[in-house]
Amino acid sequence: MEKSENWYKQFTDKLELSGMSPRTQEAYSRAVRLLKDHCNKDPWEITEQDNHGGYIPDLVIKKEGRIYTYYVPVEVKAVCRATQAHIDQLNRYSMSLAGGTAKIAAKILLYPSGADISLVPNDIEVIKLNRFRCK
Repeated sequence: MEKSENWYKQFTDKLELSGMSPRTQEAYSRAVRLLKDHCNKDPWEITEQDNHGGYIPDLVIKKEGRIYTYYVPVEVKAVCRATQAHIDQLNRYSMSLAGGTAKIAAKILLYPSGADISLVPNDIEVIKLNRFRCK
């Protein structure tokens, strides 16, 4: 099995074991594939996060620089409307992560296509999952 296929299988198996529905598993997997394609030009590392207690984002994209380490926290939302709680959650994590040699390069929220993202401020990038549509 090719390395990327092996990684994908391990990722989907982990989602299934955590009790996520097949549709949610597909959404998360699609999000990671989109991010991998998006970041493929540079040596960015995408890490799935395990949540043991306190809040951490679903994914963190990381790039080691000569002086700084750049991070992009990513949240995948399976709802059809962005809320202030989503924005606050991502901003709180970004603030706690930044400092010293750690810099926030971007913040990303992923939503199904057709989601109402009118509350999301310009400093947060939104990626829409076209295979998942709001009704």
